[in-house]
Amino acid sequence: MERENGVTLVDESSVIEEKNQEESTGDLNKEVESCLKTAYTEANFGRRFFSCVNHKFGRSCGFFMWFDPPMCIHGRRVLSRIRERHERTRVEIEIESHLKTKEDEYAKRIATMEEEYGKRTARMEEEYAKCSAMIEHNMARLRLELVSTKYSHNDEKKFYRRMLTFSWVLIVLLLLPSMYVTKKEVGVSLPLAP
Repeated sequence: MERENGVTLVDESSVIEEKNQEESTGDLNKEVESCLKTAYTEANFGRRFFSCVNHKFGRSCGFFMWFDPPMCIHGRRVLSRIRERHERTRVEIEIESHLKTKEDEYAKRIATMEEEYGKRTARMEEEYAKCSAMIEHNMARLRLELVSTKYSHNDEKKFYRRMLTFSWVLIVLLLLPSMYVTKKEVGVSLPLAP
């Protein structure tokens, strides 16, 4: 237990003995249960003070007493600069964290897009292979049809040539006797084949 300026300190909580002089009652000794806290305001940043322990519960007796002396002007300027630097650093860290999060999101998106692209490419290659196989199959079928059509046309050509030849022979045979008769009447005789 320490004792400073008429205040007994006990860990975080303390019992304060305060002597107040009041005009009507004279000297009064009061014991107030209090705790040591630190101020974070602009004017008193880092300055410690005592306040009633019941303040956070809404049953404060209103006790307040500074533990540290007021800060000098130079200390306030330095403190202000430190706070500004801290605020800039905090903002920079938040920005870097935000950028890192965005980078991670974009990296995930890119990975997803690359995966989808790979799947699409694989599907397109499969479809291309299927189409190529189907085209090759159809080309082979068409070649066979062409060859069979060519042979059937050749057969038809041969048939038509034979028919043409036969028809010429028939015409010649049919016209030959009529020509022979016509020349006989004229008086010219044609030798017959032996």
